[in-house]
Amino acid sequence: MIRIRRDTVVEILNNQYDILVSINEEKYTALNYNKLTGRVNVGDSVILNTTAVHKKTGHWRASFCNY
Repeated sequence: MIRIRRDTVVEILNNQYDILVSINEEKYTALNYNKLTGRVNVGDSVILNTTAVHKKTGHWRASFCNY
């Protein structure tokens, strides 16, 4: 089952694609698809797919986000 969380963009890391998000007061790197979701800004609320991180099967990235 997919795991979805809504959290906040803390920092833009690289070309608006790599972003830092706060999930339950921990910071994770996430991937934003600008052409699909649009650009995000610090403080924006985003919807995150955190399934792979929760199951510990994902890369170092937390998730991808939808703005």
